[in-house]
Amino acid sequence: MPLIRFERGFRELSGVSVFRWRHNYKLDIARELLQAQTLPIKEIAFQLRYTHTTNFIHAFRRRFEEPPGAVRRR
Repeated sequence: MPLIRFERGFRELSGVSVFRWRHNYKLDIARELLQAQTLPIKEIAFQLRYTHTTNFIHAFRRRFEEPPGAVRRR
């Protein structure tokens, strides 16, 4: 029961689930890495525990409405 209460309280305070918050946080880190470093996109995906680079690219595009490569080119 305590975990359910935590999840419910977290959602009430933040407006998103713990899973969604963590997912968005990982993608925010990815964006910072893309802007600050020259690591390959595949390596960034691996560091953030994505098993497939394509999954990372799709998630990144859904969150930021542009692919990771576009962030890197700026």
